[in-house]
Amino acid sequence: MDPTSGAPHGSEPEEAAWRLFEMRLAAFVSTLSDPADRLDLHPPGAEDDAVLRIAAGARGPEEAATIAAMITRTVRHDLALPHPSLLTAAASGPAAAGLAVLGLADRWSVGADAVDAPPGGGPAGPGAESDLRTRVLDHVRGVDTGAHLDDDGDIRFTYRGLVATHGEIGGYLRVPEHEPVPVIGLFSVLMHSVADPQADAELNRLNRSYRWSRWVRYGEHVVQELAVPAVPFDPVLLDTLTAVFFSDLVHVCVDLADRVGGVLTD
Repeated sequence: MDPTSGAPHGSEPEEAAWRLFEMRLAAFVSTLSDPADRLDLHPPGAEDDAVLRIAAGARGPEEAATIAAMITRTVRHDLALPHPSLLTAAASGPAAAGLAVLGLADRWSVGADAVDAPPGGGPAGPGAESDLRTRVLDHVRGVDTGAHLDDDGDIRFTYRGLVATHGEIGGYLRVPEHEPVPVIGLFSVLMHSVADPQADAELNRLNRSYRWSRWVRYGEHVVQELAVPAVPFDPVLLDTLTAVFFSDLVHVCVDLADRVGGVLTD
């Protein structure tokens, strides 16, 4: 799946996640009846003026369902988000007490906006990183029984979603310690021996072309990276973005190696 080509074609778990999101959103929208009520949905990386805002109004179930369907189409197709969990939410007014029904991370607990959050910080507490790492490892082992922690504490695993066309591909998952907001880092060392002085310019061009994956040069190595929100941890979201990551990898690796003079990692 190329994330630059429009709306992703979802698997059955992804379709179920979008249906559930739409139903939850319709239920919450129907509660926005007080004049002070408001719901803001924030796509990842969007500026404040790009927020999807739903104001208060007396709405019956049918109108609430129509609004929810419109928002879902906008987020999934126009913004090309592969999973609703990438959204964050904020609400005001009496209806805000029911915000958890959406199953989305609170706007003030994730990302760069956490610096403007009310005192108290996010939900992560002592031991949260190790607990998250254990949950991620358990989930990955459900697909790859050989997944394991390496000497750096990263989860080494083998992706088999493209085995018919590209064989087995190795990757890593990293859960950083002592971060205020847990984020799972998905990465692969794509190539080494990169010495072309134009390599950074080529990587910048590539990064402007892809929505989720990023390519970064560390010395003579090029690493492909993707950040997966982990508040809350959603296994389906991790699987979805892992598929995006490796689809991006196989689309760019050979051509990129030729462009920057690198040697692909075995």
